[in-house]
Amino acid sequence: MILRSACVAWSLGTALALASGTAAGASMWTWQAVGAEAPQEERFEVRAGSVRWLDAQGRTQWHHARATGVLTQIDHEAGQYRRLDAEGLQALAAELGAAMSAQRRHIDALPPAEREAASRALAALMNPSRPWAHVEASDVRVTLQQSDLVAGTACRRIGLQAAGRPVGETCIADARALPGGDAVLQMLTALQRVADVLRSALPSAPAAAWPLHPLVVAARGGGLPLSVVETVAGERRRELRLRAVQPLSAPGDEAPAIPPDYRPVRAGG
Repeated sequence: MILRSACVAWSLGTALALASGTAAGASMWTWQAVGAEAPQEERFEVRAGSVRWLDAQGRTQWHHARATGVLTQIDHEAGQYRRLDAEGLQALAAELGAAMSAQRRHIDALPPAEREAASRALAALMNPSRPWAHVEASDVRVTLQQSDLVAGTACRRIGLQAAGRPVGETCIADARALPGGDAVLQMLTALQRVADVLRSALPSAPAAAWPLHPLVVAARGGGLPLSVVETVAGERRRELRLRAVQPLSAPGDEAPAIPPDYRPVRAGG
């Protein structure tokens, strides 16, 4: 989930502020893919002042400052970062809106035959068939009369629906049931909020055009998702399941999240 340009940023979610909670020591949270996609992992490092969502190389890709609620996304390939405080989010919305308008003007200026093909290509881009797309477009949550136990923690199962059909489920727990759970939930909720802000600013975008991570979508409603499952007829079952919450040594000063030579993303580029 890295913002590389306005057009790619269109497909991602980030967030505004949330009140900070209290951390019960530093911890590493690991969700692991089950089945064919194993051993893919999603890892969150919880510290007293921040939560970091790590990439496959163990680098911070998202940073949530708990005191201010500000999210920062870090693009290690481009050596850039985007800070999404209120000003940064407003700039991003304007940037994405300009990119949408430019796309429409370009398509409208094409000859009729090319215009039709370009319109189909744009529609396919806005409704991609990537893994987890159904869960990411989830718009209805249905309480199931069942519970589960994930990583030794009780959770209750919630069905996920999109466009009127079941697409999967999540098992959610009280965020206070695990050390640092409140901090992880704050970050996931912050990531939801930016997508809501961008949808409000750009209402023509369909739900599937905003590919939030399944953990982010599953957390909507206030519960901490310990597992997420996508089950759609005719497609591979996908599952992420919390494997462990491990304590970490907590140094007095947290290491900087952003390498000193990285540049901030400016409006327009």
